[in-house]
Amino acid sequence: IIGLLFFFFYKSYNHELLKWWSFSWLAYAAIHICSMSYLYIDYKPPWSFLGIFFSYLQLLMLIVGVVRFMAKDNYRRLLPIGSLLITIVSLLSYFLFYDDPNGSNERYILRVGLKSVIIGTGFLWVAIKILFAKVFKRRFSKYFLISAIILYALQQFWFASIVFLNVSGVVTSFPINSYGIIDLFSIAVMGIGMIVWLLENERILLRQANKELDTFLYSTSHDLRAPLASILGLTNLGKLESKDEVSLGYFQKIENRVNKLDSIVGDILNYSKSLKMSVTKSKIDFKGLIQAIFEQHKFATNQHALILKIDNDGSPHLYSDENQLTIVLNTLLSNAVKYSDPAKEVNWIDVSLKRDGALIRIMVKDNGIGIEENSLANIFSMFYRATNQGEGSGLGLYIASEAIKKLKGELLVESKLGTGSTFTIVLNENWI
Repeated sequence: IIGLLFFFFYKSYNHELLKWWSFSWLAYAAIHICSMSYLYIDYKPPWSFLGIFFSYLQLLMLIVGVVRFMAKDNYRRLLPIGSLLITIVSLLSYFLFYDDPNGSNERYILRVGLKSVIIGTGFLWVAIKILFAKVFKRRFSKYFLISAIILYALQQFWFASIVFLNVSGVVTSFPINSYGIIDLFSIAVMGIGMIVWLLENERILLRQANKELDTFLYSTSHDLRAPLASILGLTNLGKLESKDEVSLGYFQKIENRVNKLDSIVGDILNYSKSLKMSVTKSKIDFKGLIQAIFEQHKFATNQHALILKIDNDGSPHLYSDENQLTIVLNTLLSNAVKYSDPAKEVNWIDVSLKRDGALIRIMVKDNGIGIEENSLANIFSMFYRATNQGEGSGLGLYIASEAIKKLKGELLVESKLGTGSTFTIVLNENWI
């Protein structure tokens, strides 16, 4: 079962070490199948030889997997040479003293004692290799796996010591009950150790990949803004110097497309910044923050007629992470400006702060175009756009929701198409 489980992991993760681990466990299963067959089948094929061979094969597959994972190409030579060697050793162990009625001790040493010594030594070698290999990251799972492998190696040395004590005249037998319990325990610990290592290793690799992707997004987004600014500058020069209405129309379209692209790049940059920034508590001037953000957007979208109302409930300050909160409020106010309703005589945005002890509620309410009810469940999804009006990228609310998660808060929405929307930020000042 463990062998098939690791083969499934290998197919899922395409991880070479898991393939060899699965072969090692299947070889271990074959050892016990041979033992069972020897007890229950009258026909006498060389089950003993096969049991010895699969015991060595179990060790060989484990060694090949570790060597392969350490990115060493000599595993290609190790496989055929190792297979030949374990076949020779298995045959010698089986056929030497095969027909000698007086050679029971020698057979006992070769088939059980020598096998246990070699396997114990091999597993001990694997544990040492894993311990000093840098490719096995220094985590709890690494030392757990090493401990499990050493435990199995000690068990093999224990078997060998019983063999050599018996041959030397000291009467010692396998304590059958204890043997079964110890054997099962060592197998379970080694299997669990491998799975724990696999899970932690995949988590480390995933975290590293995410970090590299975040760095790539940040640097790429940052580098793209300079050429976009240059294109906008050249477009404006072209508009100033051109007198042809057709050319001016083309320049205007270029400017609109570049502005949209710049908005998308800006959203990606904000998302990357939000991921990279650590959360720290600071004193925030609520009214000053809202006014500063609003000023950035009302002229940029020619919505200077919008009326902004700020109600801080007698609390001029709050305590939270200013960078993350700015990302959230910037998105909400930007959307409130962008999706205001041109059909209405008066467009307004009402931003309020309500305090209940350490619990903070910030509400951003507008009378804009609103959101359809069937879109409310998806508006915080990446690249989802509830309307084709405006030039949004579908990233803003997703980024805002991710920033709120970093603050361990909630972002709630109520909206009615044609009436307006209300977004509520719920935060606890004491969390940070």
